[in-house]
Amino acid sequence: MLRRLRELELATRPEHPDLERALAARWDELPAHVKTRKQMLGRRTAGCEGTHGVFPKCNLACTPCYHGKEAQRIRVDGAHTTENVDAQMAFLREVRGPGQNAQLIGGEVTLLPPDDHAAALQAMIDHGRKPMSMSHGDFDYDYLEALALDPKTGRPRFRHLSFAGHFDSLMFGRRGIKRAKDEMELNPYRRRFAEMFQRLEREHGVTHYLAHNMTVTPRNIDQIPDVVRAVRPMGSG
Repeated sequence: MLRRLRELELATRPEHPDLERALAARWDELPAHVKTRKQMLGRRTAGCEGTHGVFPKCNLACTPCYHGKEAQRIRVDGAHTTENVDAQMAFLREVRGPGQNAQLIGGEVTLLPPDDHAAALQAMIDHGRKPMSMSHGDFDYDYLEALALDPKTGRPRFRHLSFAGHFDSLMFGRRGIKRAKDEMELNPYRRRFAEMFQRLEREHGVTHYLAHNMTVTPRNIDQIPDVVRAVRPMGSG
């Protein structure tokens, strides 16, 4: 009874005491000149988080790729990924408190089998993170459905999924369009990505949040306004 009362008392606080401590520490670390009234770090959030080195592999290529030459030779199986995600999230929970946004990032997440991808997301949730999967979006609805649903019961194992889809003309190897001449050529693929999540919500009630990511260089910077105008109606935040 006392344990439940303690849990209720913590749940009804504006902020968990561990988060209060983490925010205070983050604020203290900031240089004096950025401690402004509009600063969110140390006030509302300790900052965004991301995994590191858990699946550094991709089946597309980007002109400004951040992977090292050894990336494609590093172990990327599910056991390695979930073990390392669990360890990294445990550390982040200890030093940054609960409730932080964290990206499952470092390579193409859909190269993981759906169950391993789901296990990594669950590890993040178990450590008080709000996970977002980073993907180039070149996968099929069957994969998304397998990720979202429990293979034994067919029921959703997640009520909500967050994905960041990375689409830009500096990437090549995407199915159907090996290399885009400009950003507008990728709009059908951006739309297809968003529509998979809309279908998942219609058919299984799993809600979603989508972000659109892209690399910006002098080659495509003049096309950004057109991308924003095109993508927002598709459902990206």
